[in-house]
Amino acid sequence: MVILWLVVALGATAALVYLAARRARRLQPPLELPPGESLPSTPLQRLARLGLALTLICFSVAAGIVIAYGPQVYWDDDQVRLTAMGFMLAGLAAFAFVGARAGLWMKTDDGQLDERDRAILSGASSGQSGAILVTLAVWQIALAETFRAAGAVPIVFLYLMFWSCMMMTILAWLSGIVIGYRRN
Repeated sequence: MVILWLVVALGATAALVYLAARRARRLQPPLELPPGESLPSTPLQRLARLGLALTLICFSVAAGIVIAYGPQVYWDDDQVRLTAMGFMLAGLAAFAFVGARAGLWMKTDDGQLDERDRAILSGASSGQSGAILVTLAVWQIALAETFRAAGAVPIVFLYLMFWSCMMMTILAWLSGIVIGYRRN
């Protein structure tokens, strides 16, 4: 039952991130291009797409391992837990690379980022807090309803709650960048 709520949380969070990114994009100056012409991909856009793809794959595999084996087996079996943790750390490494690279581009004025890139990068985090709040709310409801009779929540779910919030924070930021480049 808890896993079902986690899937609901991921879906709601994705919708929230999309709406926040669309709102942030509306605050940017409009692009005036001739009909049929589009802008080429920027280095930041390509980097964010790659980072989103890599982190999404790593986090999906880690979540799939937890779902396939179940939370208790995940917690009790070191091999299962360390395998899932390896994929989580690989996703964090991909995110760290993207963040470090984007931060370096922001600090230097070498022409890698233009004003549109900087505006998108500054508004990319607009969906992060909402994503975390939705994730925590769904976890709270799911855990309270599932373990109401027991009166206590197993520690493994607190651990999974932390990692799901971490995943949502990272995916929300990268999605904010990718969605920021979309045009109507």
